[in-house]
Amino acid sequence: MAQQREPNKREIASMQVAKSPVNWAMGLVSSFDKTYKGIMNTEQAQRCAMSAATKVMSFMNEQGYKWSDVDIPHLGRIVVRLAILGLDAESGDWYAYSRRNMKTGLQQFETAPSYQGERKLRIKYSIGALGKIQDIQAVTIREGDKYEAKKDLFGKVKEINFEPVPFNKGAIIGYLGIVLFENGDIIVKEYTPEKIEEYKKANTSSKTPAWDKWPEEMAHAKVIKHTAKDFQFEIPTTMRTALAKLDEEDADEEADQLQATESIDITAEEVEDQEEEKIVEPEPEP
Repeated sequence: MAQQREPNKREIASMQVAKSPVNWAMGLVSSFDKTYKGIMNTEQAQRCAMSAATKVMSFMNEQGYKWSDVDIPHLGRIVVRLAILGLDAESGDWYAYSRRNMKTGLQQFETAPSYQGERKLRIKYSIGALGKIQDIQAVTIREGDKYEAKKDLFGKVKEINFEPVPFNKGAIIGYLGIVLFENGDIIVKEYTPEKIEEYKKANTSSKTPAWDKWPEEMAHAKVIKHTAKDFQFEIPTTMRTALAKLDEEDADEEADQLQATESIDITAEEVEDQEEEKIVEPEPEP
């Protein structure tokens, strides 16, 4: 009778995660929090870990993956990164995609901030001459609205006079990305419908009906995201140290795998609009 093979480390890790993905994710974050004391809001970090595990399970079900298909150590580092930064899947702060490592054959999950996540990172960690960002908003300008902008010598909007017509259903002539600072200053960035169309064509999945259902809300998502990315943010040194440790572990793992070529199975572009559709979908009327 053939002797049964003992499971290897990766198989053991997959079995452990499969028993309770949420407990696994929360345990990882708790352990990391003990090693790097004070870098995370414990309650927030646990919430981020819980929502990350739940979102990954949903993503796996959609794609038909099993835990044995997944690079568990890599996923663990992703979960910890999200917890450190305070990005919560339940709030729609990020979306997931996967890539298959051609050396190991395993799926490696990756994440990217949604427009909500980009805004949150700037509000929490913004730096610059004008100080802390309080909020980033998007506004639609329609025919009939009164809009005047004063610009500096470099063409940047410094002051606006905007008086929208109540319940205006006129044609959309543009959008504004408005950055509000805690000291009362504002910065405004203008977007034409043509520019929004460029963003739409750049990464819209043909499977996503969001642009047809909620075009204005989707446009606002693009405005907020691209406006936010114009501003730098800087996380505290202790957080950078912890994230650098995770990056180092990723680099070591890639070296062990002889820098295997990776193929993208589900790309960020394919899921971005699908995920933002879930965020911008209006609440049903009572």
